Amino acid sequence: MTPELPHHPYRILAVSLLLPGVGQFLLGQPRRGLAFVFLIVMLGSVTFHLTTPAHSLVGRYTGGIFIYGIAVLDA
Repeated sequence: MTPELPHHPYRILAVSLLLPGVGQFLLGQPRRGLAFVFLIVMLGSVTFHLTTPAHSLVGRYTGGIFIYGIAVLDA
């Protein structure tokens, strides 16, 4: 059995930018990836319900976008 080669850091970054939480999966931390996805959905939902339709799309999902940024930096 050959040892698994580590993933290239830029590949991890690209995957994490496209699919939040998957970068953690590739790094061998599936629970952490699931936690990030859960937090993105929950905080995005909370900020969506706490804002009014007059806010922009980014403003309505600020909580989820914040956790998304943390997930990318973490990966």
